[in-house]
Amino acid sequence: MEKSQKTISLYFKDYLENTAQLKSIKWKLVNQDLRDGFIYLDRDTFLRILKENLFQRIANELPRPVTDDLVDLFSSQIEEISTLLEQKREDFAEVDFGVVDSDKFPPCIKKMMSMQEEGMNLSPMKRGSL
Repeated sequence: MEKSQKTISLYFKDYLENTAQLKSIKWKLVNQDLRDGFIYLDRDTFLRILKENLFQRIANELPRPVTDDLVDLFSSQIEEISTLLEQKREDFAEVDFGVVDSDKFPPCIKKMMSMQEEGMNLSPMKRGSL
């Protein structure tokens, strides 16, 4: 990487390796300022490439294997979290809402329910609303 004035240059091979996951046409090599084997970038573009590089490095190292030593190291925290989780599950135990009166639904929900009963394919948004 070379820096001259407000432009950062990156060797084209490094550019290609670090932008492979960026699919927008703006990242294609043909759309870059390529001179003497270097791509000349502004600061923000370089930072975006750096961010992508860090993301890929972290993603490639996950998931890490969990060893017995690691479990032993965090056993008290794991137990505490498990206990809290169990308490929360009890708080959200099945609740009986009684009989649901569909006459009290708004017209949009009634329409979606009738469409579903007729066998029409509802969009994911509509299915989620029901």
